[in-house]
Amino acid sequence: MLNTDTLKQKLEKAYQLTLQEVNKLHTGRANAALIEDIRVEAYEGSAPMKIIELGTISTPKPQTLMIQVFDASITEKIAKAISQANIGLNPNIAGNLIRINIPPLSQERRQELVKVAKKKIEEGKILIRQIRHEIMDAIKDEFESKNISEDEAKHQEKQVQQLIDQYNQKLEELYDRKEKDILTV
Repeated sequence: MLNTDTLKQKLEKAYQLTLQEVNKLHTGRANAALIEDIRVEAYEGSAPMKIIELGTISTPKPQTLMIQVFDASITEKIAKAISQANIGLNPNIAGNLIRINIPPLSQERRQELVKVAKKKIEEGKILIRQIRHEIMDAIKDEFESKNISEDEAKHQEKQVQQLIDQYNQKLEELYDRKEKDILTV
């Protein structure tokens, strides 16, 4: 039997994952998502930690990120991790503060980022297709084992397709917003 709540949860999880990935894209404006997941070897013998776990990230100006580090002894390590992350950002240290000026994007770089955003949205759609395939197979198995009628199977498939279409539309809207955000100078 089709459980639409479980299906919605799976689809929402796929959407949220895609949203997180798209939000990490550099748009020329300061956004904590650009750096919060960068891992730092903060302390000897401990597992790498995310920057968001090591300090408070704020955006005092549209073009500036600032990290107020909790432990001043690891400020250098955080700055080094940001520099090595290959995201084109150069941190400046002032005490236990790290300032990062976000450089303006060239038109060429903006076009590249639009392509990356499109690729991330496609990856989200692939996740949604995989969920659809899994659910449709389950409906087919239920029908073949005579647990549901053909009419019920068709009705469930229609419900699934409506949800899939709804989430694909959400992904398209996300892409349109991100493209506009990236291309706005």
